[in-house]
Amino acid sequence: MLIVLKAAGSSQITAAILSGVIGLMGILVVNDETTKAKKVTTGLVELSSAVSLGIGSFLSRYGQAENVFLVPLVFLSFYLQKFGIRYFSLSMVAFMSFYFASILHVTFSQLPWLLAGVIVGACCAFIYNFVIFKDRPANVLRSSMKSFHIQVNLVLDLIIELIQKRSIEPPQIKQYNRNIKKLAEYARVASEELGNTDPHDIWPGVTAEQMRLYVFDTVMLLQTYSPAIRKLSELKAFNHFDIQQVLLKLVESIREAEVLNENPTHSLTDAAQHLQELRQKLSELEPQDKRYKDWLYLIRRIETISNHVIDEAYELQQAIVKQEK
Repeated sequence: MLIVLKAAGSSQITAAILSGVIGLMGILVVNDETTKAKKVTTGLVELSSAVSLGIGSFLSRYGQAENVFLVPLVFLSFYLQKFGIRYFSLSMVAFMSFYFASILHVTFSQLPWLLAGVIVGACCAFIYNFVIFKDRPANVLRSSMKSFHIQVNLVLDLIIELIQKRSIEPPQIKQYNRNIKKLAEYARVASEELGNTDPHDIWPGVTAEQMRLYVFDTVMLLQTYSPAIRKLSELKAFNHFDIQQVLLKLVESIREAEVLNENPTHSLTDAAQHLQELRQKLSELEPQDKRYKDWLYLIRRIETISNHVIDEAYELQQAIVKQEK
């Protein structure tokens, strides 16, 4: 923008400063879920800033009117985000532009160069986001799924520890809940990336629908494990040695499975076998027996959700292996 101003023989340094502000805002606050949506929002940044500058230059002549206008503008920045992140981005740009205009008491005669600065800043943000440092969706999705699986295994490690100890302390519950929240965030990021990228490009044979269902059910699995394992511990179910050992083997085999590996060294076959063992143990326990009836339904809940996840993970694994062959 300084080059443009120098070429035109203008001394409007404020236009260059505003250009930098809009450029930075266009990079930092545009956070839509898809690349296409980000491009649209980056384009709308110019309109939001221009309108706000116009209002700011008009109200600057009316004393406290501009300060009063700032209040609903800040409110809208946070309220409108409930309808989508785009509205938050545009409101924040509008706020910064209006604040800029009110601080410098911008007049209508200054507006043309300021608008030119807005256009240059938005164009620079567009080039930065979508040309120089454009997203590589395949790499982002691969990294997202890797992070997701690492967090899954961290949670499974905690579950194994809880089963082995047979008793659960409050700090362990807090640690588990923190990790579950992190896992939900990783799952959200991975699901969003599935909207930008076809997983078939990375893992041939896998569809976006299969991957979404797998991610969702894996989070559901670990959210089910938490209260179930806690209740089983309270009811002394892990004193039943066979149940404790089968559950341990099941969780360990799920943790070791390499679902998205083209050449897995650990398949889900072991998990399926241990799940069958768990079913066998359940069939041996009489539901009416007072020793078991208080916690037997919890084991069945674990068995059901584990079955869902193992089936879906197996489908993904087989699709990849089949395509590789």
